[in-house]
Amino acid sequence: MSAADVGRAVFSDGMRVAVEHLDRLQQVALEAGFDAREAAGPGKVCYGFRVEAKGPGTVTVNPGLAFDAAGRPIRLAISGPGPACS
Repeated sequence: MSAADVGRAVFSDGMRVAVEHLDRLQQVALEAGFDAREAAGPGKVCYGFRVEAKGPGTVTVNPGLAFDAAGRPIRLAISGPGPACS
């Protein structure tokens, strides 16, 4: 068992899933989100969001994850060009 497998739920076809299993999965997911917000801090970038100039008036923003001042996640899954603001 690797470190990534610790606490991992494994379900198989035909297996009955009790309410307690789903409650525990939800609790773990909520705690992971809380931990990520606490680690990064409100108003901070966890990773990514690098901005690159691609030409006159055009920038590319790379994928990333950040949290706004209220702790809400801001995600960008794909990068792409966009107009530069002045």
